[in-house]
Amino acid sequence: MLTRAVRLVGSVAAVLALGSCVPLYDVSLLNDTGRAITVIIPGARPEQIQIPRGAAAPVDILVARAGLPEQFVVVSGSHRWHYSRYMDTFGVPDYSLREHRSFGAVRIHARIDSRGRVYLLSPTDSRVAQPAGFPLDPK
Repeated sequence: MLTRAVRLVGSVAAVLALGSCVPLYDVSLLNDTGRAITVIIPGARPEQIQIPRGAAAPVDILVARAGLPEQFVVVSGSHRWHYSRYMDTFGVPDYSLREHRSFGAVRIHARIDSRGRVYLLSPTDSRVAQPAGFPLDPK
């Protein structure tokens, strides 16, 4: 009986752990703007992510949210950069430019510059030749 209870608790813990895992596909965004930025992703949790200058943080911009447009906004000082229809572009990078993580998760590394352009980086955050669609220009 005790063994069955332990198995049940272990199964419930595993389901909870898997349910709270990182997204299967996300972007590590390196802030190269020279000042702190806030990334606003409508419908995400959290909806706003602050990234200090020179730091990187994972942003969940590659998830289609029902009823919401494909967009995110970056605020840096007096600048407000809008990005839309970008998901196909992030699907383009070569296999070697993707960080392959546990449970099949993939992370794309990118950096944003002082004019709001988003460049693809290697999984070690090194600069690379930009594939088609990069850099992303804000609207």
